[in-house]
Amino acid sequence: MKRTIIILSILSLALFSHGQNTPQDDSTAAPNFKIDLGISAGATLFNNGNNGSPYYSKYGFFVQIPLRLHWQLAPKWELATGLRYDFNIDPMYYTIERAPNDGIAFPTEPSIRTQHAFHASSYVGIPLSVTFHPWPKRKNQLGLSLDLFAGYAASNVIKIKDRFTTHTLQPDGTENITSSWEEDFIGAPIQPWKVELGMTLSTSVIGLVHGIRLFANLLPTYIDPATGEKIYTSGISLFL
Repeated sequence: MKRTIIILSILSLALFSHGQNTPQDDSTAAPNFKIDLGISAGATLFNNGNNGSPYYSKYGFFVQIPLRLHWQLAPKWELATGLRYDFNIDPMYYTIERAPNDGIAFPTEPSIRTQHAFHASSYVGIPLSVTFHPWPKRKNQLGLSLDLFAGYAASNVIKIKDRFTTHTLQPDGTENITSSWEEDFIGAPIQPWKVELGMTLSTSVIGLVHGIRLFANLLPTYIDPATGEKIYTSGISLFL
């Protein structure tokens, strides 16, 4: 709960900071140095993995909050660095079902058991980007960036949620179905370091979305404990 409150507070601050930023008049020279707080969200795609493994995912979701320091190196070139916080949620294919044999209901034990899991992790790291503005006097219209992000896993957990569905045969021949839930937390085999290489197209002329970033993790995101396979990820994010 405390982590949720902190994250919501940072998001509120980011949105407030974004609302206070207004485009500068083209006639005013841009400062050589500035600081901003942003927010982006998007989807992660898993490039490989074993379908038979309970740790396998095809996709995930994330929120990123960067605090950036910008330097104007030349009229068309800009350098930025700072700190970034990433929070990731990855649904996993950890589903097990056990049904009654030959259609005979179990009167005292669960007849169907279904398990669902997701992988939650957060990273803190340093982003570094170089941006090219084709039209220096209208920087908000278009920017092309190449960036590198090095981050360390600050938290990592797999949450498993079990659903037990019991089919009980009543004396009158009818069937009574009941369900119950149990939750558990276990550690996850995530790799501690992330090194992302990304490319961004930023613009202020398409409404609420101010940029689109494509990225790939150069290191394996985690190693599947069931198969020993290294799982790599890539994805897309939208800047607000």
